Amino acid sequence: MREYFRKPYMTQGITKHEDYMKAIPQRAIDVQGLIAPNIEFKKPYDYHPNSPQMIHYYANNLNYLGGDPVPPLNDPSLLPHAPVIPTVETVVTSLEASPLVNADDGFWATDGSVFGVNTVSVLDYTTFDYQCFVRFPNILIKRDMVIRSALVTFTAASPSASCVSNCYFNNVDSAIAPTSVGTAEAKTLTTVTPWTSSAWVQEATNKTPNLKVSLQEVIHRAGWQSGNAIMLIVKATTGGGSFTAYDFNAGSGYAKIKIEYEVIT
Repeated sequence: MREYFRKPYMTQGITKHEDYMKAIPQRAIDVQGLIAPNIEFKKPYDYHPNSPQMIHYYANNLNYLGGDPVPPLNDPSLLPHAPVIPTVETVVTSLEASPLVNADDGFWATDGSVFGVNTVSVLDYTTFDYQCFVRFPNILIKRDMVIRSALVTFTAASPSASCVSNCYFNNVDSAIAPTSVGTAEAKTLTTVTPWTSSAWVQEATNKTPNLKVSLQEVIHRAGWQSGNAIMLIVKATTGGGSFTAYDFNAGSGYAKIKIEYEVIT
């Protein structure tokens, strides 16, 4: 009867709950030679009869009835039906990016009167607004990574009062900078992130709110690939004030994005 409970039977070809039940006689003799009651197999793994944990549970019960020592649950050499469960660890990493050429940032007037790459400006006029864009090339984030934070830092080219504006990303696989008012106005946008900034002091830096929700929409696109470009678009709101920031053409102080995201190892 002890042969029913030897380790080789536990580690070779047993994959179904019924096989274990057939291996157990109606009455068994424990290690002290006494008649033992039927083994209770329902706990603690009622709903997972074929799992590695269930195999280990059976093995422990059989060991009590006189079988060989039971190996650790995740020892693949001694218990082949219980493979090692990999440890999943999430690491938060970050990257920074800025425009690489003069055409990567600029502004336009919504009435079509002006388009330029010599400044980055948002301005609420009575009859039209200034909107701005900043393109960040070569974003080395794989598709579907979880974005923890995305902050864009601007440097004020002139002082200004508090400004209320709306931030978006261009909702495409890889952003291309506009070259005219028409192409700027035609850009598809992500979900909005409102931005109310305090007064800007010249040469001081100013950060957007966390843009992770808007950026996540781009990273989750089916066509997104690591190395693609993203583009921030900031639009004035009615009564929202204005700001002017340094662009790439200034040589320094132009916009920079810092992105923190999760990597599973």
